[in-house]
Formats: sequence, C-alpha cells, structure tokens
Amino acid sequence: MYYNRLLTNAEEVMMAGSLWGDDYSSYNDLPEISRTMDWGFLILPEPENGIAEERYREKWLNTNVSTVDQIPDIDALLFNVGSAVYGLRVHNRSFIFTKQEIEFLGEVICCWAKVPAPYPLNISALPHIQLSYQDEMSGVFDAISGLKFLLLGIYLSEDVVKTLFDKFIKLNESETPAFSLSAGLIKSLPSLSDDIAQLMRISLVSSKSNLALDSAMGLSFWLEVSGELGNGLRPPPDDLVRDIGFIIALRRRPVLNLALQIAKWVFSDGERRHQTMLGDLLSRGLGYLAHELEYNGNYDQADDVPLLRLGCTHLAIAMAEHGFNKDSNVAFWVNGSKADALPEIRHANARLTRRPIDTVTLADHKDREF
Repeated sequence: MYYNRLLTNAEEVMMAGSLWGDDYSSYNDLPEISRTMDWGFLILPEPENGIAEERYREKWLNTNVSTVDQIPDIDALLFNVGSAVYGLRVHNRSFIFTKQEIEFLGEVICCWAKVPAPYPLNISALPHIQLSYQDEMSGVFDAISGLKFLLLGIYLSEDVVKTLFDKFIKLNESETPAFSLSAGLIKSLPSLSDDIAQLMRISLVSSKSNLALDSAMGLSFWLEVSGELGNGLRPPPDDLVRDIGFIIALRRRPVLNLALQIAKWVFSDGERRHQTMLGDLLSRGLGYLAHELEYNGNYDQADDVPLLRLGCTHLAIAMAEHGFNKDSNVAFWVNGSKADALPEIRHANARLTRRPIDTVTLADHKDREF
C-alpha cells in the first residue's frame, strides 16, 4: 500500500514508528527486521528525513576507514551495495555515490579481486572441509550477486578491471562461476568483449551443468542491460545470441529451460533482428518438444516436464505476438495451452493479444518430420 501511495500521512508516520521504534535516536545503525535488507529502508517511511540514507552510507560506505583491510566482510559489502543499486532502480530511484565513495568502492573491488578464487573441489569426497568450503563459496556468490550491478554504475581503472578479469577466469574454473560479471567487465573495458564472448561460447556447451547454466545467465543479463538506452554497453555478438536458438533446437540439457526464458525475452523485449535470426531455430525446437514433452510420453526422467512445457508456452505466445502467429509449431503450443492440465499454462494463454492463430493439433505433428 505504501509503494502505491495509498497511505495517509498519519499512517506513514505510524509505519515509520513501527519500523524504527521510538528509541531510534539511541542507536546509530539501521533497524534490524527479519527479511528486510538494509537498502529497503531507503524507500520506506523514516522518522526523520534522510536518516536512513545517512545510516546506510555510514554502515556500508564508510570512507573513513584507514584501509579496506579493516572491512570485516567485503563479500557482504559488495552484496549489499550492489543490491541497493538494483533495488532502487526497480523502484525508479537512484543512489548517487560521492567521489570519495566511488574511490572507496574501487579499492574494495580491487581488494576482493586479489583474493584467490576458491579451488574447484569435490566437496562430497572431503566431508571434513565441506561446511567451511560451502561457506566460502556462499560468500563469493554474494559478492558476485552485488558486483554484477555495481560494475554497471561506477568507473574503475583499467588495472583494477584487468585484475578483476583474472579472477573472473579463475572463478569460472571453480564451483561458483562468475559469468554474471560479464556485462560489467565489458562496460568497464570494452576490449574484453571478444574474450568474454568466446569463454561464453565454450561454457554454454560445457558438460558441467553449473558452468553451462551460469554462462547462459550471464548472456541473459548482458542482453538485457545492453538494451537499456544510454548505458554505453555493446550487445553480445549475433552468433552468441544465435547459440540460444541452437540450444533449443537441439534440446540441450540442462540449459534448455533457461534458454527458453532467454528466447522469450528476445521476443518480448529484444531487438527485431534477433527475433528474425532465431525464429526458424526456435520453431524447430518447439516442434521437437511438442513430442518429447507429452505428459504420457517417453520423456527423459530428468526433465521437469511441467516447467519445460510452461517455458515452451511462454515462448510460443511471445513469438505469436511478434509475427510468428502463422507458424505451425508456435500455433501448436498456443492452442494446446488452452486445455493444458496445469492452470499456470492455461492462464498464460489469456494474455495473448488476439491474432489469427493456425489450428494445429498433436495429430498434425505426428505426421511431420523435423
């Protein structure tokens, strides 16, 4: 209700009191509320105008520390500041860093980049270090999650970016790949684009599922942020985007579901040239999947059939809305969704813009060769 501006002034004051308490002036930190991240207080009611931002900067952007080595948890800092950049953007707000804060963050990122990446380990074979290793990887994951947004909004020197790129390569050999940093690295140093694109091509077809999935997620993020006007980020190469089409046409696991989501985004929000480039490949993949994902079919037991069917439906609807409504494979998924056993698939069809859709049934597909 607060985000939709439905509260009265008195109710907002009451909400601020509930969040901060009457004794907020007796402590110097942000309130501790379960499941509320620190940046959330920047968009919620506050007892004094600006107190949340002041305390947030003091906690996470304290430029008064003599060295970054004094920061108790760099992973947590990068996660929280990066999450703030993203979260505020979602709420159409911005967080303006001071010159000193940008220099401070550059030092923090450089310090984090110089920490050796965890070695890839078979932790199940090493139970005596399993918990400590998982804790370390969790911290690295948090840092990467924040850095992917932070790198898009601050300037870093070329030396720092190159140091970070070296760690990026090492992380991609560990249990926590870092392809989500690709867009930020390329924005900071465009000459890295070709090297990163080549690493993605290789990783997309990797036999290591976590590496293939992370590469696809990195490509997805790169595609999305490069489409935002004014950010100066060059888009992924066309052949790399086309690989998403090949993944779907060849039904490559375990990246298939994510590839369906990326392709759906291309048709919903991406560039027309990418839609044209992917159309035939996606149609072919949807044709094969019409057989392979039958509820009573001989599908791969490792497949999450309902999830993949939902992905196919969403993709087909997006394609139908953007010029592929006469394609028989697209029409099959759109028409089939109306009577699907899963309600989320049936309801997905309800938002489809009404355009003529060819009537295609599974019986029609059984007589076709792909």
